[in-house]
Amino acid sequence: MIKREIAWIERLARQRVHGASERIEEMKRRSDERDDVAGIRILLRTMSLMTVQTERLIKDELWIANNRSDRRVESVALVRNAVVQLEQILGRGFEALVSPPERDFVALVQPYIRLARAVTDNPSTELIFESGEGFGYATWPNVFEEIEQGVVLLAPNLDRAVTALPPLGLVTYPARADHETLMHAVIAHEVAHLSVRRNVGLISDEFERGRPPGDLSDVGRLFEWTQELLCDMLAIRMIGPAFFFGLLEYLLPTHDPHDRWAAEIAQQDEDGEETHPPPAWRLRRLMREVAPFFHPRDNSYVAQGRGVYVSCQKLIPQPLPHTPGSKDAREQQFVESVLAELRKRLGDLAGGAAYPRGRFRRDVPLVWEKLDAAIAPAERVKHRRPRDANRPAESDVSRESDDLHENPPSTAWSEPMDWRSIMNGGYLRYLEHVLGNESAAEADAIRRETNSMVRGSIELSELHRRMIELSNQFDGLSVLQERQASPS
Repeated sequence: MIKREIAWIERLARQRVHGASERIEEMKRRSDERDDVAGIRILLRTMSLMTVQTERLIKDELWIANNRSDRRVESVALVRNAVVQLEQILGRGFEALVSPPERDFVALVQPYIRLARAVTDNPSTELIFESGEGFGYATWPNVFEEIEQGVVLLAPNLDRAVTALPPLGLVTYPARADHETLMHAVIAHEVAHLSVRRNVGLISDEFERGRPPGDLSDVGRLFEWTQELLCDMLAIRMIGPAFFFGLLEYLLPTHDPHDRWAAEIAQQDEDGEETHPPPAWRLRRLMREVAPFFHPRDNSYVAQGRGVYVSCQKLIPQPLPHTPGSKDAREQQFVESVLAELRKRLGDLAGGAAYPRGRFRRDVPLVWEKLDAAIAPAERVKHRRPRDANRPAESDVSRESDDLHENPPSTAWSEPMDWRSIMNGGYLRYLEHVLGNESAAEADAIRRETNSMVRGSIELSELHRRMIELSNQFDGLSVLQERQASPS
């Protein structure tokens, strides 16, 4: 190989790297106004660093190729592999950024990022959201996966730095359902995958302890199923019954309730494996997680909600009976036994992301009542007496002991409503209407109205939360300045 050929390879390789750098800068400019910009900046900075390292590798290896004939072939091969590796890393990264969430979805970006931070017990966790063309939901729990694999070749000295990057996940949702705020409750399942990935060792140990039946391919499928069903349970623990209603609406129109299926979009199993168990099984087994939210002695609105929940149960087909001792029966029995043990750890797996049932029972009646009155349930007003002296003020409703953690910030006169309470109250009110005798046109109108009101209420609640947080920060700065100014 002569030096002219090496120079030609160098020129083309540098063009590729330069083009990648320009694309990164373009993505930085395009992403500045996005609500998930923090995660995007981390990803783009890391991609930029990998680009710089690749440029250095090209320079060093082609100098060797020009000056050491015994290393020429090896060095040129390294350059080619480095360019391929960089393009794979950047390609996957750019794919995560080119389809930002659309307008109606934006209200949920920050609430789900907070939920991800709580469930991973890491304030640095970030999410990036992608609106996909397929009608499905998916997650990529570790966006840095390609970078972690490529750093060994491109920049081995950065291996530790890349491994120490904060958790960053990609959540894909259907662009055509951008306005379906209620159904986006199913994203809680995708967020739960971050906790499952973080605790995969615990799950794997419990799985292997149960001695899974079948051959190797069956074991892999059952492990996938165990994770998916565990994410369902965690989703209920994190956002309440709204996840159950969202999953019901998402699955039943398009999935045979008795068939196994594979994810249709984005991160589907490369071999087309049946990564998800039959919908009827998923939904039926979730009923035991949802039921405790609807206490039989609760007030009238929660009692109405229980009626809605019972009506939804009737929409779920019974799972097909399995012959005792059959392969299907043994597989289901095994997975259920593993999940029974993991259920004991649900509190630990959910961590600070748990949505207390006490808060559900306290908030949902108020959310429902305000929606009935066409008032945005964005806040809970304190100390104001109701017109009906026989009903308690908003602040007088008792707080259960499990409701004392993860409370929203508040002022002396109000506190923002938990966005999950808004989702649950909105879903119950909507379903209570459409499960009645409304026509299809009336049901569609109610759905549009409820989605719009829930979305706007979450936006107002988040704005309220942010204003209180900023006010508290300014108060803290004022106190610090006063202390510094006072004589010692």
